[in-house]
Amino acid sequence: MLYKRNLENEVAVASQSGTIDVRNHFKNGSKNNVYEGNTFIKLILTFTLFCIYSFLSFGQQYESENNFRVEILSNGQIIINEYVGTNSTVRIPPTIQNRTVGGIGNRAFMKKNITSITIPDNVVAIGVNAFSFNKLTTIIIPSRVTHIGGNAFSGNNLTNVTIPDNVTIRGYAFSYNKITHITIGTNVRFEPWNFEGVAYNEVFFDGFDSFYISQGRRAGTYTFSNGRWSLAGSTTNTTTQSTTTTPSTASSLRSRAESGDRVAQYEMKLAATSNSQIIYWCRKAAENGHTRAQIVLAIYYEFAQYGLQKDFNTALYWYERVLKNEDGQQTENSIISINESVNRLRAAGYSSERARL
Repeated sequence: MLYKRNLENEVAVASQSGTIDVRNHFKNGSKNNVYEGNTFIKLILTFTLFCIYSFLSFGQQYESENNFRVEILSNGQIIINEYVGTNSTVRIPPTIQNRTVGGIGNRAFMKKNITSITIPDNVVAIGVNAFSFNKLTTIIIPSRVTHIGGNAFSGNNLTNVTIPDNVTIRGYAFSYNKITHITIGTNVRFEPWNFEGVAYNEVFFDGFDSFYISQGRRAGTYTFSNGRWSLAGSTTNTTTQSTTTTPSTASSLRSRAESGDRVAQYEMKLAATSNSQIIYWCRKAAENGHTRAQIVLAIYYEFAQYGLQKDFNTALYWYERVLKNEDGQQTENSIISINESVNRLRAAGYSSERARL
């Protein structure tokens, strides 16, 4: 409920600071001299307007309003709470029930098998898990968006992301994708997402957050290649998926990891630059009960990342291990509900007893 109020506030504040309902410009139209006079001219103008309208309508092809469950906010705008359609390509209409769409609610489009989404320009806030676990490959965030919730786009196939100026993004918003290009505006802030007492800090994975900070949070186009991020036009060195450590620190970290320290093992995973080392240390940490490593490894198997073959049985095994942990770090929802993931895979006929460990 608190998050819903925050989302409504985001929509209201942005609306008061300049969101204009252009429909007002087309209301209460009056007769004018264009349609007075020669009947032939009237017919030509009418036909021309009809053609223009037909062309524009064909080009829009917005999703039917009936495919959305919505909520009307106190400022008169709409938040979409659920998409109930079945299309894989979705163009969200800019208005529903003759009201401006100002926000996308929590889990509104989660797990809908969507391959392409168009978000209307007046949207200012995107909720938790709003578009998570679909099949999106690229996303453009509208310029008026000021808030993106935790896990909003996690678990897709995103390779390309464009983020406008002045956006606050919560933890894990773009996690578990395959992002190689990020175009980011000015004054973009990353903030932790706290859920059930657990803070999820990273917004992107593969060390982008650290590299972005090392570049002074500069706007520009960032590229991930050969395990390293780079910024177009930057003269500074590229960095790997984690911050650079000194030789002495690295030696100490490896020593602790090899001695069985699960936190050090996970840090070794973050510092690794090859797929084999990433998986090796992630597995070591997971086997030693590191909750985050277990979740990450489950996702890697479910979505075939870092060179792993897609293996739903093994993914299920690691999801189940998370629920069995007694370290106080397990939670029913880290990316989405772990229980949901377990039930979904079991319902599909997969079994942790067939996991390849």
